[in-house]
Amino acid sequence: MSSDTESTESAESTDPTETDAFQRVCEELAARIVDGGVDRENLEKTKLEVCSEFSSPKVPKNTEILQHAPLAHRDDVKEVVRRKPVRTASGVSPVAIMTSPHMCPHGKCLYCPGGPASEFDSSQSYTGHEPAAARGEQNDYDPYGQVTLRLEQLRHIGHPVDKVELILMGGTMTARSHDYQEWFVKRALQALNDYDTDAEPNPAEGRSFAPDPEDVEFRYLEDVIAENETADVRNIGTTFETKPDWCDPGQIDRMLDLGATKVEVGVQTTYERINREMHRGHGNQASKDANRRLRDAAFKVGFHMMPGQPGMTREMCLEDFRQLFDHPDWRPDYLKIYPTLVVRGTRVYDAWRREEFDPLTNDEAADVVSEVMGMIPKYTRLQRVQRDIPADFIDAGVWKSNLRQLASQRAEKKGIVQRDIRAREVGMNEATPSPEDIELDVMTYEAGGGVEKFLSFEDRGARSAPGSRTQSGDTERDLLVGFCRLRFPSYSHAAPGAGPEGDDDPVRRELEDAALVRELHVYGSEAGIGDAAGDEDWQHRGYGRELIHTAEDLAADAGFEKLSIISGIGVRQYYREKLGYHQDGPYVSKRL
Repeated sequence: MSSDTESTESAESTDPTETDAFQRVCEELAARIVDGGVDRENLEKTKLEVCSEFSSPKVPKNTEILQHAPLAHRDDVKEVVRRKPVRTASGVSPVAIMTSPHMCPHGKCLYCPGGPASEFDSSQSYTGHEPAAARGEQNDYDPYGQVTLRLEQLRHIGHPVDKVELILMGGTMTARSHDYQEWFVKRALQALNDYDTDAEPNPAEGRSFAPDPEDVEFRYLEDVIAENETADVRNIGTTFETKPDWCDPGQIDRMLDLGATKVEVGVQTTYERINREMHRGHGNQASKDANRRLRDAAFKVGFHMMPGQPGMTREMCLEDFRQLFDHPDWRPDYLKIYPTLVVRGTRVYDAWRREEFDPLTNDEAADVVSEVMGMIPKYTRLQRVQRDIPADFIDAGVWKSNLRQLASQRAEKKGIVQRDIRAREVGMNEATPSPEDIELDVMTYEAGGGVEKFLSFEDRGARSAPGSRTQSGDTERDLLVGFCRLRFPSYSHAAPGAGPEGDDDPVRRELEDAALVRELHVYGSEAGIGDAAGDEDWQHRGYGRELIHTAEDLAADAGFEKLSIISGIGVRQYYREKLGYHQDGPYVSKRL
């Protein structure tokens, strides 16, 4: 059917090259939603059908459908295209922003696309056509404009934005100049402080949301951070992406001063030979040292892993991940799996053209990832599977964007039960646990030279098999409501093999004789700051408070004099006013 009888608001074109066919697809999908023929369950299937019917060159994003919706029925369309609110189901709104094109200090890995010297003229390791990269280019890589545009997009499709995690992408951030790092973070925070949550969102693409530099008033970073602690849109965490050999103590200090709470490290593989042959610029020891230093500074730590690199067999790929979780030198909190892709302009592309390298196919990668899903422990979150690189730029390798779904389906057929955080968190599952079935669990393991305690509130009400066991030895649980990562650092008296006084000095003076809380998270759809919990919300019900009290008791029992928490800027007020903590450099701390 046609939607010509309805007036539509399409703001600006979503793409300068948008075709008539694509526009008709967006209008048709919006019309079908209004007529009740499309709901949340069949939206993706209907997208493919309508694209085929109109020969559209690409499948529309949900925001693009909403931009072509009739004004009178915008709320109806928004209700469907928002679908299950996955982006904020974990309790926060992620906002990814891209640094300007800049070469990595060591040069370029053989599989790395992009970079300022490439045909893409993009940020390192990106083609410039990924969503975050496109937002960066649209705003001349000004973080203020990128943040503003992303907030507009999220609000446009119905997501709350009062709690935001900033994700700084674009290569080795810690290798950029100190001035650039401070400017980038400060501008991003200023955008959060200035954002008007009452205005009607208008995420028009094709124009920059960055103000004229001459109109920007100078502000000190410390003042911008202090303002964000009570802003309407608060930064509850900042993620840096970097390489393991750019995580020395000085670089860690700078990230802490800039408000960082999480670091994603490009480990890529645990095989020394593969790292060397791919011109990675570092070996295993740098990765292990980075993991230990970051944890001992209370950061959350994520690994990027790349199975299927040249010289790796299927069994080597699987052994890579076995090492990752079996050996205490590794054991990441977060994991992203990026199978090796062949993109023109790379040395791997040249090897593929010479028939010297065959990357993992869609089917092979789905099989490998399905096996890996069964290895991931309950304390790790499988954050992402597959890069954002558009299929048009992938010459060989995994080009299907739904690799995670394919791997999950294969894992289910094999009887593999996924136990990672994302698979169990309440915001990602339709089932709702009963409060009386939720119990506290404490899992202890070693990682990065220290002792980790994963404290979690989990649902005992649903058990998949009588007598089945979790990795902590208890009866299998179903859903995860919230968790806390408590660490006894590697230099402390409580570390494995440490002497009575501990072996080394802490990485920060504030952490002397302190146990560390590296993360506190309660799941469920995002509850607004100061809002009471709704019937289906798990935030603001006291689970976070109870997890912190448990961490305090465990730390005191282990002989620590204080507990220090790495806290997002916008959460510091909560710890100070609700839990009795005080500001302690980049941390909040309490004497036990």
